[in-house]
Amino acid sequence: MTGSAAYGEHWAEVYDEWFGRLDDTEYAVAVLAELADGREALEIGPGTGRLTLPLARTGIEVTAVEASPSMARKLRDKVVDEPIRVVDGDAAVIQLAELGPAVGFGLVYLSCNTLFQLCTQESQVDCIARAAEALRPDGVLVVEASVPDVALLHSGSKHGVRQVGADRVAITQIRVDVATQRQVTTTVVLDGGPPTVLPVVERYISPAELDLMARLGGLGLGERWSGWEGRPFDSRSTGHVSVYSR
Repeated sequence: MTGSAAYGEHWAEVYDEWFGRLDDTEYAVAVLAELADGREALEIGPGTGRLTLPLARTGIEVTAVEASPSMARKLRDKVVDEPIRVVDGDAAVIQLAELGPAVGFGLVYLSCNTLFQLCTQESQVDCIARAAEALRPDGVLVVEASVPDVALLHSGSKHGVRQVGADRVAITQIRVDVATQRQVTTTVVLDGGPPTVLPVVERYISPAELDLMARLGGLGLGERWSGWEGRPFDSRSTGHVSVYSR
């Protein structure tokens, strides 16, 4: 099972509770709708549809490729009459170009570190290459990802309390291996019953490495912001939204 599939199987039951109402969702949907410009979109790693559903409600047809059967099932259960097609598959292996119109997708996007969940450089490069192949000549690829935390890379690990409630506490530990660029995040939820363990295994990459992967796929960087709100990307940014095209 790939990293993205394993993540989905562990997190599917709590994904909406933890991530269903992120503050930047409205901004993200507005940006994606503008970039799609009425053309068909491909989302890699939609989860339970945080961006998929509202983007489709703007009139954009969305094909959503999800590696986790549990995530895909939850997304399908939410679709009523939105123009959404959910496809089960690993984005590093599946031929994405075969899923869309003959002219290609106008927009391909990966949000929330989805690319990191492909846990080898080879699989990440393959995913970007397949995404590039799936684009129209004038299409765009959008990747949202975190910037590696320099302090964490030096220390190798950190831990802290992620959530505190009247009857629940969630504790998270992050461990990194700079030799492999592997990051393992383990969240343990204590609520009076048996502990719930929610792991995430990722291979983090810098914006510069992502740019190189895109270049190998025939794409160049057009825009980079520190988030969906469009603020400038600089040395203080902890994340980025990067837009690539031919």
